[in-house]
This record gives sequence, structure tokens and C-alpha cells, in this order.
Amino acid sequence: MKKFISFLCDLLTIKEPVILYEPTEEYPLPETAGARSYPEDNVIVLNTSLFHDDLDYILITHEIRHIYQYQVVKNNLSDLESKNTIREWRKGFKNYKDSTSLHYENQSLEVDAQTFTWYVLYVLFQKSTNITCSENAFKKRLKVLMYDLPVDEIREVYDFHYTKKA
Repeated sequence: MKKFISFLCDLLTIKEPVILYEPTEEYPLPETAGARSYPEDNVIVLNTSLFHDDLDYILITHEIRHIYQYQVVKNNLSDLESKNTIREWRKGFKNYKDSTSLHYENQSLEVDAQTFTWYVLYVLFQKSTNITCSENAFKKRLKVLMYDLPVDEIREVYDFHYTKKA
């Protein structure tokens, strides 16, 4: 898992987050969540009791994408995302509704994280993850991600992390 986390952070050009494998008082986890990011602290909490098959890869990919979103917004990284996306994500962080809220999956932050997770895991492992957001929003975001992160780039960064000596 460590190599996979390093791969994702390198791909997204972000600092690796601290990964907690159990919730704490400072970093709780709602019962409805398998994982949660605390992007302002660069921390991800995982509920390891939910892990089965490839769920750990799905959860970590999704939450690392939230860390990326936060860093893009905080640092106004318009070289990585469009100004419209940054504006939308900034609004999303201010008004974020977590998984305890009905239709939370259709927020721009969640659509992007779901789409990124689906795309990366499909490119690497030919596995489709479950998409719960709007199909139209997913397709629209997927077009952007495919342009911004070409398949060859994803594979090249992945191969670098999995072929280099530890």
C-alpha cells in the first residue's frame, strides 16, 4: 500500500498524507464512511474493518484526491486545474456535506474524487469502481481527467514506483 500511496501523491504532485488506520478523537470517522480525509491537516483516516478485495485501493485513491483538491484550492494552482474548477471546489469545501447527507455524492468534490478513482484504477487494473454520482457529471469530469492525465502518464508514474528498488 505504501508504494501505491507514493505513486498517487507523485502523480498528483502532493505531499504524502499521514494515514491513520483507526479513527481518533481528533480525527473521527462517521459510521457511514469507510474513510475520511482531513485535508487541512494532510491526514486520512481509514476504517480497516471495511476492507475487502480492493476496497483499500478505492478508499485511499478517493481520499488522496480530496487532499489534492484542497491543495489546489488553498494554493490556487491554476496550472493544475481550471479557474472554474478551483472556484467550484472552493465553494464545495465551504459548503461540504459528508456521507451522512442525502445526495452528497453529487457535490463537485465527490464527483471528481469518484471519477479520478474510477479512471486511475481502470487504467492500472482494468477494474471499474462503483460510481454513485450523476452519470452525466461523471462522464463530463472523465473527459477532463483523460485530457489532463493521459493513460501513458499514469502508467509511467506507476511503473516508476513499482519497478524502482526500495
